Amino acid sequence: MVRSFCVALCLAAATAGVGSSAQTALRRPVPQVGKPMSIITEQKTVQTFAEGLQITRVTRDSFYRDSLGRVLTKSEHPLDGGRSLVTFMLQDLAANESLFWNIAPGAAKEYTQTTLATPTPFVASVPFQQPIDTRPLTKRDNLGEEYVGGFPCQAARMTTTYPIDTVGNDRPFAVVNETCMSREFGRSLKSSVDDPRNGKTTVTVLSISRGEPDPALFQPPADYVRRINVTTLTPAAVANAR
Repeated sequence: MVRSFCVALCLAAATAGVGSSAQTALRRPVPQVGKPMSIITEQKTVQTFAEGLQITRVTRDSFYRDSLGRVLTKSEHPLDGGRSLVTFMLQDLAANESLFWNIAPGAAKEYTQTTLATPTPFVASVPFQQPIDTRPLTKRDNLGEEYVGGFPCQAARMTTTYPIDTVGNDRPFAVVNETCMSREFGRSLKSSVDDPRNGKTTVTVLSISRGEPDPALFQPPADYVRRINVTTLTPAAVANAR
């Protein structure tokens, strides 16, 4: 079960951000050499139900980039009984490969090596068009420059209003998404999503550094066995890791 979760998570992350045009020529992403960084964030989701019951879920994500341009994403997910599942995704564009592994009770001691495919045009299917009277409406507000951990970022608010019957709802509702994007790091340094369907999710930065990450982070555990993944992924699939 742990392996299935990791594979699904890795493939979902790797296929994010693909263009939505009918046909897009893909270019191989270029590693960000000489720009090391470390960002550790905490994500908290709180759901409050009508009877007052609250369910809180907390995960932690760490993003590391070394001077060679390699990017490591580490995600910690709590399990029952105080245990945790920790997944690692290493993307090395210069070596044309990605490595995936996880650490959890009962998990196999192995890592998956995936070779990145040659860029090819991506053909997208025609998106479903909702009737205009039930189509969500989105408004963007620029909130100006803010500082998170001493680093500047551009804050913005996206408010999406869903008319009646957009998703089977019997009354209009709004989803508010706030972010603060750093141009230097290419990532949001804080964010929040307030969605009445799922509760409120906030992401806060615990630490930021321009220093060189520990090289040991970019290697699977020494006792892990390599497993080759015959499924290749396009370089554009990992463009968000730059």
